[in-house]
Amino acid sequence: MNQITQLFNSSCHSWNNNIMALVDATTGLEIDNFSVTVQNVLDLSAQETMQILQALNQPLTGSVAIRRTRILIAVGVTMQTTTML
Repeated sequence: MNQITQLFNSSCHSWNNNIMALVDATTGLEIDNFSVTVQNVLDLSAQETMQILQALNQPLTGSVAIRRTRILIAVGVTMQTTTML
């Protein structure tokens, strides 16, 4: 399921593009309170980034900005958008 979502999200090229939520790697359920747009990901708090990365089985290390970028990459947003951070 996450691979299809990542493919859809790879078409995001601006801050206000909608993104599809990934599913929790453990439960297979959609991640609660997942961001709706790229900008929403960029506005996540430190705690929110940790919760989402944990659900995706991604590393929790780094600054909040690094973790936000890691989330965008995990959901499939293109590098062109992530380099605009």
